[in-house]
Amino acid sequence: MGILAAGLLALLCAAGRAADCVPRFPFQEGWLGGDAAYSVALSSDRSAWFFGDTFVGRPGQSGRREARLVANSMAISTCEGGRWGITYYWTEDRPNAPRAFFDLRHGAGKLWPLDGFTHDGRLYLALSRIRPVAKKGPLGFEGTGVFLARVDNPQDDPRRWLITYWKLTSGKTLFPGVSAVVRGEHVYLFAVLDDAGHKNHPIILTRVPLDRIDQPGAAIERLARDGAWKPGLDWRDAAVVMEQGATELSVRWHAGLKCWVALMVKPGFGASEAIVRTALELSGPWSPDRTVFRFPEMQKGVPGYDKDTFCYAVKEHAQFRGSSGRALMTYACNSFDFDKLVSDRNLYRPQAVFVDAAPQD
Repeated sequence: MGILAAGLLALLCAAGRAADCVPRFPFQEGWLGGDAAYSVALSSDRSAWFFGDTFVGRPGQSGRREARLVANSMAISTCEGGRWGITYYWTEDRPNAPRAFFDLRHGAGKLWPLDGFTHDGRLYLALSRIRPVAKKGPLGFEGTGVFLARVDNPQDDPRRWLITYWKLTSGKTLFPGVSAVVRGEHVYLFAVLDDAGHKNHPIILTRVPLDRIDQPGAAIERLARDGAWKPGLDWRDAAVVMEQGATELSVRWHAGLKCWVALMVKPGFGASEAIVRTALELSGPWSPDRTVFRFPEMQKGVPGYDKDTFCYAVKEHAQFRGSSGRALMTYACNSFDFDKLVSDRNLYRPQAVFVDAAPQD
């Protein structure tokens, strides 16, 4: 069975096995689709999900044409008695006036969620600050830095969350937090170089001591070219741990495989497949990439294919992992044609699929 056929079978199984708590993202409560998806386990049966640009409509609304587009939303999923459940959240200053869940206000730009982690009963989430640029289509934006949000009470209803923001970094080049890993006394933040001079999105490794996590900008360190950890984010002196990366990815430890597993879209804009890399250490060396899934939405001859569709936002959600070597992966798709984006309910909506993450001989 080929990668596409196996992936389609797994995707169909995922869509029909709610009893196994496979993630699904139904349109409900006015939530009409969100871009990308990161998740953080809050307990053995409860997870927080974070989405980028999100279509929000009125309760009972099913179409996107009259919906508002807010910069981000989030959700809490549960797996109780073998049944999947999910509730979405954003903010409203007044009825039918939605705005982003994470919001700096005062014209400070919008925030797109990156990866998160928990520490000492609190939830932390990296957020990329975004501003529009003069480009037509879905790529008319640029990043201008990263903030770190702390939620003091993540076990409460999200409408009562107490959130504090810190600036982690500024500028248009380096974005730490595309994947976050708590290990020992540090949280390791994989950082992507994302500007005109780094079209292959190389990845460097940064870290913050957990005992200084509430002053992250002052405490952050980089893995330097000489192999030492040094203060600050001088990316010119940083060791590149992946020459070709992605603006969204996941790095997770697989105890059964005894290695780190990185899942991402294949480097190069317009790529139609997801890849895996493995390593024994976070700093690498990372294995050559291996294709684990081909997006059916981008495969000619497959139902649902459209020439204007492109897919991305590949990442693993380890709390829903299957048997040894399997990874629960989500991805999202967009369209160069905005009319198709608002009419096709499968776009801008995370898709879940199991893939084989095991290293190959």
